[in-house]
Amino acid sequence: MTLESGSKKLEGGKLKINFQKMDKKVTCKTGLKKNIISKEVFDRETELCKMLSGGNKGRCGWGKCKDCGIIPLLVKLHQGILLEKDEEIVNARNKYLN
Repeated sequence: MTLESGSKKLEGGKLKINFQKMDKKVTCKTGLKKNIISKEVFDRETELCKMLSGGNKGRCGWGKCKDCGIIPLLVKLHQGILLEKDEEIVNARNKYLN
């Protein structure tokens, strides 16, 4: 990544973050909005998690599905919803992995 006038750019990519427009304190809710990733990507990645979880007894190369943060991250990036409560996270994992 290169830093150019308060922004970050991915080499050869499209990611650009203007830090001048953001609050000085960055939190997990900073820039929270819908459709950061498309529905197609969301569906593909959740289906991959479901397939790996089912085929490997609740595990993949990244660890145990019950402790994984991928599903909550995908929900955040696609739906613009931050899952913070344990019950919300468990429900989301159950919804997309079962």
